[in-house]
Amino acid sequence: MPGLCGMCHHSPETGRLKYSGKPVYWKEQFFLDYHHNLGDRTSVIDTKIIPQAPCLDSDALDILKMVFGSDANFRSGKQKDAMLSVLNKRNNHRAILLGCGAGKTILALASTLEAHMRGTMKSMTILVAPHINLVGHQIGQIKSLLHNVHKSSDEVNNISVEHFTTLGNILPPSLDGEHLPHIAVMSIMAFSSLVKFHHNKMQWWYDHGFLGHLFLDEIQLMTSEGTIRKEYECLSTIASVGAPVTLLSGSLSKGILGVLADYLGLRSSTTPIDVISGNDLVGTHFNFEVRSKPRFAVFCVVEYAKQRMTTCHVHILCATTTAAREIHSAMSDCPKVACIIGSDDANKKMETAEQWRNGCITVLISSTCALVGNENSKCRHIMIVDRIYDLSNLIQAMGRLRVEQGGEDSFVTQFLSEEEMLDDVDTAKASMSKINELQNMGLQIDSVIDEVKMQLTEQGYSSFFRKEGCLLKNLSHIFGGDRHDDCKKCTNCDSFYNTTNATIRRVPLFLQPNKKTDQDNGDECNESSEEYDSSKSNFDPVTGNDSLTQYLSH
Repeated sequence: MPGLCGMCHHSPETGRLKYSGKPVYWKEQFFLDYHHNLGDRTSVIDTKIIPQAPCLDSDALDILKMVFGSDANFRSGKQKDAMLSVLNKRNNHRAILLGCGAGKTILALASTLEAHMRGTMKSMTILVAPHINLVGHQIGQIKSLLHNVHKSSDEVNNISVEHFTTLGNILPPSLDGEHLPHIAVMSIMAFSSLVKFHHNKMQWWYDHGFLGHLFLDEIQLMTSEGTIRKEYECLSTIASVGAPVTLLSGSLSKGILGVLADYLGLRSSTTPIDVISGNDLVGTHFNFEVRSKPRFAVFCVVEYAKQRMTTCHVHILCATTTAAREIHSAMSDCPKVACIIGSDDANKKMETAEQWRNGCITVLISSTCALVGNENSKCRHIMIVDRIYDLSNLIQAMGRLRVEQGGEDSFVTQFLSEEEMLDDVDTAKASMSKINELQNMGLQIDSVIDEVKMQLTEQGYSSFFRKEGCLLKNLSHIFGGDRHDDCKKCTNCDSFYNTTNATIRRVPLFLQPNKKTDQDNGDECNESSEEYDSSKSNFDPVTGNDSLTQYLSH
């Protein structure tokens, strides 16, 4: 039997460097003897290095079972496709677009886990996070996932994991030798410094088999805050390192994701890129409630959170640090309440992320620095205070509720000021400024400008809530989903179907429901067009009573 290297017209040296493995466990001697006796001289007996066949579906499933147990299975066919792409197409760049909670983190571990399972040399995988808070969450999650793996192996074979929130022009000892960590989780600040100061070193790592994959997680935040956006500008040369780069996102359309891939140099006539996209990025496992509140006021958020924290954990995401601080101050008398904002030091962000992940905090109040990651299995309510910049962020906020946290008592509540939502002039100015900033950055967005306006600007945010019809179905369509049925779990659906799944207290004016006909009894559902005067309101967030509330009548 001719060797795999010969069949591919590759030298044995190329085979050993690019796609070889070192099998161990019970298959080792059998596999070596079998191929050697058949005449396969590409095997290197002294170091037990032989070519590896491509991973099959069953091999990828074995990796999942090694981490999650014997009953584990793929969450979707797309997750399986993505994992096989990582394992088999080792020279390809990738853009993976799967919804929040669809199993993207395990993809970054796949190559390391496969090497561990086969007993081959493990090259370093770098996982890049846009926020330090996400670094803390990922480190905790990865170590938790690897717990079962390490229980079944010798300590010397354990997978090493390290994190870096900052790097300079001198590498730390753990990155300055040949014994690199198997998985390195870096903030975007640390990674951009690595690329800027140590680009040649990264190329050397890859050429000598020490660097395997680069994963850029939550890549949509490259288009978000200006401070983060600057760090990504250093990555326009990342493809020249040679290592395969994988972009991960759960809240972009394929068109915009392609623009980001082009900016990073991942698509060209000679460089293949594998694009794997889910069918729907918007969840169906929660109720989506929209509440009106006075502009700049947080009292209604505080009272609602105090009510809900008696039955579940709550994450309050604020558009501004001012709102986050005010809510935290107003809830200072409540136990197990924590607050983090972008200006907090790295240690506090990391510690808070770990405490929230472990359920030690009942209410987490944050700015958008905690928009991604930060899953807490006890959390059943996400409260969003004001417009959090764009609809991509809205999907991420919804994604803090994983499918396993869903149910009739799981809610995402959006608090919006009618004054802000109806301020079209300032909204248009902010949106145009955002588009100009993206173009000045060098993103070629002209071909997807309509998608950019809807998904990545405040104008898109406002127009979404002013659109009639099922909110979650509309949101799915904006991001390329093919959802056909109404969710019957949102404020608009409650208005149409005369239900209370989204616990309506009052339909905000900006939802503009007009007149709709109930399919069951044909009665009209009217909403008063009277302007809401918050100064005269006697609203009780606990009971939902408001002297000015116009309840829906059918």
